[in-house]
Amino acid sequence: MPESKLLQHYLQGYSEGTLSPSQKEHFYRLLADPQYSQLVKEWLTANWEEEKGKANLTQKQSNELFNQIINSIEESKFRGDKNRVYLYRQRLWLWSAAATVVIALSTFLYLSNRQVAIDTQAVESNLAIDEYKEDIQPPDATRATITLSTGEVIYLDQRESGKIGEEGGIEVIKTSQGRISYKEDAERAVEVDEIVTNTLINPRGSQSVVILLADGTEVLLNAGSKITYPIYFPGKERRVTMEGEALFNVAADESHPFIVTVNSNSVVRVLGTQFNIRSFKDEQSTSVTLVKGSVEVAPLKNDTPSHFYRIEPNMQATITSNSDIEIGSVDTDEVTAWSRNLFYFNDTPLGSIAQNLERWYNVKIELSSEELHSMKFGAIISRSTNISTILELFKLTGTIDYKISSNKILLTKIEESKQIKP
Repeated sequence: MPESKLLQHYLQGYSEGTLSPSQKEHFYRLLADPQYSQLVKEWLTANWEEEKGKANLTQKQSNELFNQIINSIEESKFRGDKNRVYLYRQRLWLWSAAATVVIALSTFLYLSNRQVAIDTQAVESNLAIDEYKEDIQPPDATRATITLSTGEVIYLDQRESGKIGEEGGIEVIKTSQGRISYKEDAERAVEVDEIVTNTLINPRGSQSVVILLADGTEVLLNAGSKITYPIYFPGKERRVTMEGEALFNVAADESHPFIVTVNSNSVVRVLGTQFNIRSFKDEQSTSVTLVKGSVEVAPLKNDTPSHFYRIEPNMQATITSNSDIEIGSVDTDEVTAWSRNLFYFNDTPLGSIAQNLERWYNVKIELSSEELHSMKFGAIISRSTNISTILELFKLTGTIDYKISSNKILLTKIEESKQIKP
């Protein structure tokens, strides 16, 4: 059977829940192939229940399909391509607007139970027609700084690769890829008990930066984040403090636990593992997500750990502002998407999306009403694209509009009478 016919069979079988595991795997791979985008679009259109405004797929099926398509495309074609965008919205206002955009499944638009493909190249081309339209580009460099114990500040974007500083016999190295590492100079290092710390600050509007600590632990720091750490680790523990967001790959050392104090409200204790910490001051909670290994998380009360909770891979501990803790399963690919230079929003309120865009593009985003803050969107969008392309894609849902003025953005709700409905 030709694969196009087979895909039609799979689409129907998937909606009826009759596909075997092996058939599902083949189905997902076919969906990720751009040559079948028109076929899928026609099937979705034919199966759209206009009267009820919802598709034949259940919410569970839609969520599963969405995640599987993302995984299929990420494994093969997505990495590094800023022209692939995945976007969906819980409330559906869009269908006819998408007809004006070039269709390609590799730039998959996911709207609640409805899938529509959008090519961001077409969006960008349309935006480029208006040469006077204001826009904001993504950060093109790491603008991080390192503050030494002496108070000296090293501006990383102003330094060439090689040795950029030294303290206590420890050399600070910047590699040709922009990574920072601490290397002990055997001839000059002196054994001392005093802990000498440096602080790496990665401001808003800066690309993520990688630092290799003296023990071999690798830390990837997101924009709007900072970490304070010893230039080497004397004693029985390896302690650092941080705020913002970072992905840790901790060097295994059972005799020297690695301990992270997070934004003065929680502590993470590990031996060797990979995990993500998110704790921005303008957000209401701290989250610790374990990718692999094992960690223990404790809320801080009066600067003292109250109780350590162990979490397993694919789990997340969330600590609230009043030191309550919740532990549950999570999609680690979603949480760590930023480390692959992606925005990943999953039923995320627009207010939170705005915060993420503010940090990355170093802009101020104002929402015109409280109602906008709670509108939930989902998207997987490359962080390498201009902000207008992202906002234009959200505008295509027919619910919000935007205006860029200098370094400020205003988001407004499109009037009900002007919204595009299926």
